Amino acid sequence: MNASITIGELSRQSGVPTSTIRYYEREGLLRAEGRNASNYRVYTSTSVDRLHFIKAGQQSGLSLSDLRILLDFREGDRSSCEQVSEILERRLEQIEAKLEQLATMRGTLQGLLETCHRTNPADECPVLRDLDAPEEA
Repeated sequence: MNASITIGELSRQSGVPTSTIRYYEREGLLRAEGRNASNYRVYTSTSVDRLHFIKAGQQSGLSLSDLRILLDFREGDRSSCEQVSEILERRLEQIEAKLEQLATMRGTLQGLLETCHRTNPADECPVLRDLDAPEEA
């Protein structure tokens, strides 16, 4: 049987702050195994494993909503790999769209910076003027 640990020990073992652990509980990603005689939440090594899974998923760019579904798959609802692939493909599309937005922003900032390097005093700064009227920029 898994030994019971407190939220502080769970935090130490997983590297996840206690405030985040409580947040994950509120969001339905994690649950305490019960309460001890002092009415403190208690967890097991299963909770540590679950937190490691969540951290790894977040580092891979998955949302908490995605992870909630994957945790359900992992812990009982043995859906097909195809369903997991659909989640990953959707997230990858979102990341690619964000990369396109960032590339556009980068180009805009580079253009503004070039303008800055070749201009006038601050009261005549074309960047400040352009940012005041973004619909014309």
